[in-house]
Amino acid sequence: EMLVTTVQNFRFQWQDSQFRVGVSVGIVAFADASYTSEELLSRADLACYKAKDAGRGRVYVANQNDRELDHYQLQMAHIADIPQAIEEDRLFLVKQPILNICQPSALFRHYEILLRLRDGKNNIIGPGLFIPAAERYGVIGLIDKWVLENTLRQYYQCGLKDVVVSINLSGASINDERAMADVIAL
Repeated sequence: EMLVTTVQNFRFQWQDSQFRVGVSVGIVAFADASYTSEELLSRADLACYKAKDAGRGRVYVANQNDRELDHYQLQMAHIADIPQAIEEDRLFLVKQPILNICQPSALFRHYEILLRLRDGKNNIIGPGLFIPAAERYGVIGLIDKWVLENTLRQYYQCGLKDVVVSINLSGASINDERAMADVIAL
């Protein structure tokens, strides 16, 4: 905490502007030699990301059985895998019917498109494990583009008529003029 405060209080002048410096600190506590030095450094790096995610000037102390850090590590592994998963066609779409609660027996005419990911061992990974990290680390645009392109391709290949599909796009894509131009073009 003293290190964080000291760094936050530091100012420097460059040209005609004064600047502040910030720091986030990740600490890994361990009681035995069950981790290699590489594993400890990796966990410390993840703890730094956790501190940074909590806001500026934070300290995150990870203990040896830190489930939150383990979950975070799993998310990070999936993020590194996203571009390769797109290349290897391991993303896939599923549809969920949207029904009128007052007419549950009506024909399905409206679907929400959902995304799933297969890992390298063909296990299905739900979006809760990779979408938050994709948003955090700036690869959500790749996912949004893939979902939109593949939904439209499959929609037309299947010859669907009179069917409405809903696609969720990230706020990052909606706020990106280039991404929205791609959406309109598609």
